[in-house]
Amino acid sequence: MDVPRIIEHRRGQRLILLLLGLVILRGLIYGLVIPFDRAPDEKHHLKLIKAKQLQLANRLDQDEALVAARLEAAWLKLFRPESDPEDWSLEKFMGARLPDPPASYQLYYWLTAWMLRVFALDDMRAEVYGLRAFSLLCGTLVVLLSWLAVRELFPHDRFMLLGVPLLIIFIPQFSAMNGSINNDKLAEVFVTLVFWLMIRIFKHGATPLTVACYVVVVGCAILSKRTSFFLLPLSVVFGFVYFWTSALGVKMHLILGGLFFMGFVGGYGVISASETLRQFLGEHVIWISLTDVRHFLLHEAYSTAMLKLYAKFFIVVYWSFWGVFGYMTIHLHHFWYMLAAVFQLLAIGGLAKQIVQVKRGKVTVPRVLSKTLYLFAVSIIFAVTIMFLRSIVFRPESPVLTQGRYLFTVILPISFLTIWGLRHLVPPHYLRIVAAAGLAGLILLDSVCLSNYLLLNFHFRSLF
Repeated sequence: MDVPRIIEHRRGQRLILLLLGLVILRGLIYGLVIPFDRAPDEKHHLKLIKAKQLQLANRLDQDEALVAARLEAAWLKLFRPESDPEDWSLEKFMGARLPDPPASYQLYYWLTAWMLRVFALDDMRAEVYGLRAFSLLCGTLVVLLSWLAVRELFPHDRFMLLGVPLLIIFIPQFSAMNGSINNDKLAEVFVTLVFWLMIRIFKHGATPLTVACYVVVVGCAILSKRTSFFLLPLSVVFGFVYFWTSALGVKMHLILGGLFFMGFVGGYGVISASETLRQFLGEHVIWISLTDVRHFLLHEAYSTAMLKLYAKFFIVVYWSFWGVFGYMTIHLHHFWYMLAAVFQLLAIGGLAKQIVQVKRGKVTVPRVLSKTLYLFAVSIIFAVTIMFLRSIVFRPESPVLTQGRYLFTVILPISFLTIWGLRHLVPPHYLRIVAAAGLAGLILLDSVCLSNYLLLNFHFRSLF
């Protein structure tokens, strides 16, 4: 290896170590300051993990009652350390019960329960921090895989190599989830690994080994969390685009749309004939009868109340993608959300500008990059659409406003397209200025979020 390559290799090593150090530092900060019972459903996830741990150890019902009592007593002690010690006595919680253990195909609970069983931690505080550390490990892997994916396409472009991981790292919600017990993080790792494999297959071609790895990782992602189910239709598009040799234009979309329509009709017919499949899809993915869909579309879908609900749904999803943390809501001023929206709208403008330039033949985009950009955009559309259908359209009687953190499975595509759009909106000689301003803005947002979080939870105040 010659001297320039050695220097470049060492720079790359220092760069990724810096990025990983940042994500670990920020995850540790949030993990250490998040009060117990303030992270979204953290106690519920802990109960499920403990129930699975007992199942793996083949423990008896009386052991379950004792573990449930210890968990409730320890949690109260952690959550309210200033309370009377008599309130922590096991006798007061002997009627507590753990939920039914999750199925073993739910990989997050199986893996975390196995970890607790192997390490055999006796202290509840140690178990909580250990599980938070596992979330931080997963978040660190997401950043590492994102950097590797960008490096496949832009090995020497520092704006992209730094911009994409830094945007992921400094999304406050992402760091907060890295510091809490939640069942999203493992799925995020597998989905980001899927995107990296997609780029590798586009770039180097498909082999039996890479295809097998792709199938296994997609399966692991889906088993980790149902927010990963968008990978099924995305994999169909991925296979189609991989073999498509013409332009990614109208003709391709007509053929692809026809294939999806035929697959939908055939699949609906098969599933309708099986009650077991209908129940499974209704519980884990999406299922609703055509009669209910027709009634909803004809009578309710376009009412004023539903249109307001649609708008509220997307606003809440966007807010909670950036800074609304479920039970640990940070009181951010609307200014920050508007600033983030303007920032990403400018990126969309940059993407539109490049598309127009490509259509007019003014610029050319490498085929691997164009296919990757297309797959990234489609993945976001699929993820948001499934979330919208599950939460609103297919639940007309009891719609829910879901959390934007569920979109962290597509955090790499979102960050990649955002940075790529800004790169093509700004003249090259202004890129460093824009990068510095963007990084300063993200650091300021992160500082405000962390300060607000500490003030809100410990002093019931908030900053701008």
